[in-house]
Amino acid sequence: MSTDGDLMVAWGQRLALRAKALALRAKGDAFWAKGLAVRVKGDALRAKGVAFWAKGDAVRVKGDAVRVKGDVVRVKGDALRARGDALWATAILRAHGDIRVEWHWRPEFNDSACRLETGELFEPERVPA
Repeated sequence: MSTDGDLMVAWGQRLALRAKALALRAKGDAFWAKGLAVRVKGDALRAKGVAFWAKGDAVRVKGDAVRVKGDVVRVKGDALRARGDALWATAILRAHGDIRVEWHWRPEFNDSACRLETGELFEPERVPA
């Protein structure tokens, strides 16, 4: 009967350990479920992030298109500026021949004043902002 007693003790220990294991498994399942819920939230945020990333790319493309338009306008402005400088140079040559010209930057006008060797001073006009 000693064998039967030993078996009963072992069986009882097994059942106790099994009960603890089941309790730990249930706790593990609860953590697993919480982890899954957090992961689902993370996936949803990632999906939103991808959508925002795509929107951001679309906005950047629009911004690049606007910048290209700006570059075109700048080139036109530079061409007009060069044309104006050429007209001015031609007018000076016609009026005075080959004379010395000094340029003085006027930050308040965002342009330069021109002083001729003759003493004449030509100031830029204030351009409304």
